[in-house]
Formats: sequence, structure tokens, C-alpha cells
Amino acid sequence: RTNFDGEFNFLWKYQMNHMYIRYFLWNYVGRKSDVQDAGWTFTDNTDVDRLNYESGYAHLFPIKFYALPLIFGLIGLFFHFYRDPKMAFAYLVMFLMMGIMTAIAQNQQEPQPRERDYFYAGSFFIFCLWIGLSVYAVIDLLANKKPFTSLLSAGASVLIALLVPVNMAVGGWKMHTRAGNFLPFDYSYNILQSTERDAILFTNGDNDTFPLWYLQDVAGVRRDVRVVNLSLGNTLWYIDQLKNREPWGAKKIPLSFSDDSLRVTESDSKALSYDFGEALNVRIQVKPEIIRKYTDDPEIINSGEVKFTFVGRQYTERDGKPIYLYRVQDKLVLDILRQVQYERPVYYSVTVGPDAFCGLETFFRYEGMAMRICPVPQRSATGDNLNPDIMDQCLLNIDNSENFSKEPKYGFKMRNLNNPDVYYDEVHRRLMITYRTLYLSYANWLMQNTKDSKKVVILLDTMNRYISPVQFPMTYEMEFQVAKMYADVGEKEKATTFAQMAIKSCNKLIENPDLKPELTFYEVTGRYFGPYRRLAYLYEMLEDYQSAKLILQQFHSVCQQAVATYSQSPAYQQEVDKVRNNMIDVMTNIDEMTLLDVKKKYGQRAAIDSAIIMKERYINDPNPMMRNQAMYIDRRIQDMMEQSDLMDTIQ
Repeated sequence: RTNFDGEFNFLWKYQMNHMYIRYFLWNYVGRKSDVQDAGWTFTDNTDVDRLNYESGYAHLFPIKFYALPLIFGLIGLFFHFYRDPKMAFAYLVMFLMMGIMTAIAQNQQEPQPRERDYFYAGSFFIFCLWIGLSVYAVIDLLANKKPFTSLLSAGASVLIALLVPVNMAVGGWKMHTRAGNFLPFDYSYNILQSTERDAILFTNGDNDTFPLWYLQDVAGVRRDVRVVNLSLGNTLWYIDQLKNREPWGAKKIPLSFSDDSLRVTESDSKALSYDFGEALNVRIQVKPEIIRKYTDDPEIINSGEVKFTFVGRQYTERDGKPIYLYRVQDKLVLDILRQVQYERPVYYSVTVGPDAFCGLETFFRYEGMAMRICPVPQRSATGDNLNPDIMDQCLLNIDNSENFSKEPKYGFKMRNLNNPDVYYDEVHRRLMITYRTLYLSYANWLMQNTKDSKKVVILLDTMNRYISPVQFPMTYEMEFQVAKMYADVGEKEKATTFAQMAIKSCNKLIENPDLKPELTFYEVTGRYFGPYRRLAYLYEMLEDYQSAKLILQQFHSVCQQAVATYSQSPAYQQEVDKVRNNMIDVMTNIDEMTLLDVKKKYGQRAAIDSAIIMKERYINDPNPMMRNQAMYIDRRIQDMMEQSDLMDTIQ
């Protein structure tokens, strides 16, 4: 039985109100933010801080037109019907057909991957005509006000121009202009130039595919690269093109699928289609000279064979074993690896998510903005592997000139990512995470594998020079990470700068928990270090142990409140236990900050004496949890005594 109440409720609340009326009011009343699903506003500032949190363009919002464009548009509409009802009716039909009726006809599902206001540009154009017509309506109204008709008309025209188009330009011009925004070109260019000649490059969506095709088809950049969109890789006609066409002379992709399986309807029994099954144990014959490029293990090299486990998307279980859905795109990836045999470089773009990796992650080697699929595992105890030579050439060779290479050439472009006069929308701003992750991952790899502190500093400095931390604010976690890296390589001044930035960010979250309400739950249950624990560590980094202790005590109180709240419901018993265990760790850190503060002010011996007093207090406490804390203090006393004896010996 159809739930008509629910259907009509969804039609009105989401498909009509959220997906059209909201956009209409954005344009003619005001808007709270440029982030997806942000609402409209007249004078209301509710939720503005949360919506624009971590945006370098928060100062632009809320944009308030005070409904003046709406009012004048309605004046023009009524005047149009008054003077020419037949033509006005035709325009009204166009307005509705290209607006609210289009929203209904599209039957859009929730959620949408992006805002869809561009669907209704025609409807908005019609309303703009009525805004213009309102000027004539006012002039017509003043036509009989002699002898000041001309003066009044001119004054009214100037006033309306100030109230509507000028006001709208002041509020909305910057977020609508794309002047100086080269990010779509540069981001796509950087992906293509991360690959070797004749590469096969897997992408996933439209934002990481169509701009690449534009560069190849229009700008002539890297036409040797075959971009394989995995979303389209589920369609037969597209696979047929990959196999049989040579766009701009690029090499065909060798595939074993027969043309007959690709040139029939998807319902045909001969069509290439999805399957279900267990994990596949794959063996591919590979020339030893190719394997030698990726490992020095003679056994693997001489085997002339690559082995890996290939999986699809997990679907169910059978006899305790996972059963996978093998989509056509999964079969496409596997067939390319089998047919190419690593003689052509095959990559995933960094824009592709784990859903498309098919269990190949351990074989990835990061090279710029591409992840090369290697014939031997690349992960080590320190994490993902990468090619340092290529990372150097990409991340440290920034050419922001108008010139670009059509042939393979490592090197990135990052134009105007440090220019506050250029506007970047929410989607563009998110791309900065990819860039920064590349820099930080490489810096961490260097620290783990080469101890090259000088290059780590160069990497971090380059990242912060070309990607403005003000224009594109980092998360507090990333600010913390940068500060710690600078501190670890001895750049105290730069570490302090980013530590102060992270401290400000953490305090903002603590003072305004509504900005990210989920953080409190996750942090009190010990799932990860949130703003309280990060803030304490930052104060410790700056040797402000007293402030670190105070913030930990504040967090301990928050944990106590959480225990009191969660204890009221039996369903939250596991969470209560997690919070209590977390509280023990917090107490340990409070004691540590106390001892470090005493040591800083009065020396090592005073810290040992304080620890002894602390231990006695815990031993005599009736609470078993406190008595357990005495064990930690006892170990700490032993460590400090050993350090003190060592210092005495040295002296």
C-alpha cells in the first residue's frame, strides 16, 4: 500500500521546497552559506557559524538582500498582468515550467551529490525580467506627478538600482565570479602529469574525469594517457570504446572481452555482466625485468609471476566465507591488469575511493596524484610506500606560469591558491585536503625512512606558501600535525606558529560544541583524540604545563558529566565503561603535566618528591581506581630516578 502522506510530504519538503524554493530565495532574499544544503535567510543568523566553520570565506556570509529583489520582482509581476495579462500569463507559465514544475518532473532523490540550482536558471531569468519591469512600473506610477516627473523617475530609478542590482552585486559578486580560479585546470593537469607515458588511469566520477578529458581534447595535454572512468566502466558501450578506439592516437586498451559481449543489450545472455563469488586468487605472468623495478627479492623476481587476492564489493556470506559482488567495473580492472601484464603503467587517481580498489591497496605506490598498481606489495611497517623522486618532482616543482606541457613532465600547478581575491566554492575547498595530504604523507615518509629533516621543512614550507592556511583553513587535527612535524625537525618558531593556530581552533570547538557536536561523544568514549586532548598536547609542546593540566581537568569534568548522563540508560552501559577507562588515562595525563610543571619550575628532585607524595595519596585512597593509579606513579618515579642518576653521572 502506498503511503501517500509520506510521498506528498517528501514531494513538498524536499523536492519542491528544498530543491527549488530554497534556491529561489537564495537569489532574491539571501543565503546563509555556500556549503551544500545551506538555507536561505532574511535577517536570521541561526546556524551561520556552524555552516561556515573552517571556511576561508566565512566573512562573506550570510548574504542578505533583505527580500528587496523579491519585492520588486513581485511588483513587476503584478504590473505585467495589469498591462498585458496574456503575455504575463505566458511568462508565468515559463517561470513555473522551468522552475517548480521542473523540480517535480525530475523526481530527485535525497541526498544529492551537489547543489542543483543551475537546473532552474531559466526560471530565475524570467523573475529577473519582472524585477526590471518593476522599475518601469514605478516610473509609470510617477508619470502623473507633474512638474517633477522626470526628476522623480530618475530618482526612483537610481534608488531601485541601489536597492536591488547594486546591493546584490555587493553581497553576491565575489561568490559568483570565477575570475582567477584555475583550480579545475590545474588539479586535472596535476593528475595527468603524475603518470608515465601511455598510462592507463582509473578515475571514478565526473569531477575527476571530465576536466581531464577537456585537457586532452581541447588543450592537447597528455593525449597518450587513457582515462578509464570506472563509473562508466559498468556500461558495455564504454568498454567497447576503450577496447577498439584510439582517441588522438592513444593506444587501445587490450581487453579479452569479445566484441559480441559488448555490442549487445545488457539483458542479452551474451552480454558482459556482473557476477557473485568468493575472493579470486589471481596469478599473472610478468617479465622478471619488470618485477625487478619494484623489489630486490630474487625469489619473487625469478618466479616471473605476480600473485594477489582480488575481491569485489562484499555482498553476503556463505559457509563463513564472504561472497562478493563483482561489478562490470571490477572485471574491467582485473582484465586490464591481466592483459597489460604491467608492461604499461596502470594507476588509480587519488580521487578514487576504496570502494573501487578491489583489494589492491597493498600494491599501491604513490606517485604525485596517482597511485601506481605495482606487481609486488608496497606497504611496509611505516605505512604506504611512495616514489620519492617523483614526489620531489611533483610537489617541489611548482610552475604557476601560464605555460603548460602537453607531453609527460612531472611538476604541479597551484595557481592562486594563496590569493584571497579569488573565490573557491565548497567543492574546490575540499580539494585542498588532497593536496595537503600528499605533502604531509611524503613528509611523514621522509621522517620515518630517511630522517631528512631539511627536506621535511622544505615540503611543509612549500605547502604553506602555495596553499594559504588563511584562505583554506586547516582542520585542528591537520594544524596539530603540521605543528608537531615542525617541532620534530627542530623548527621551533614555525611549530609555535601552527601550535597557536591549532590552540585557537581547539578552543573554538570547546567553547562552541555545536560546531561539531559529534566530537564530544567520540572523545569522551576514547575513540580518538579530540579538541581537549589535542589542546593539552599542544600546551605540552609549548611547555605550558599548567594550561595543559587545566584543560585536562576540564575534560575530566566533561567525562564525569557523560557518565552521569549515559548511566541513566542501560543501552549505554558499554559507553559508560569506555568513558571511565578514558578517565583513568586522563588522570594519568593530569599527573604527568603536574610533574612536568614542577620539574620545569623547581627541578628533577622536586618532581620526584611530588611524585612520591602523589603515590602515597593514591595508595591510601579507598577508590580501587585511584590505587591502580599509584602503580603508574611508581613507574614514573623509577624513570625519573634513573634520569636523575644519569644526569649526576654525566655531571
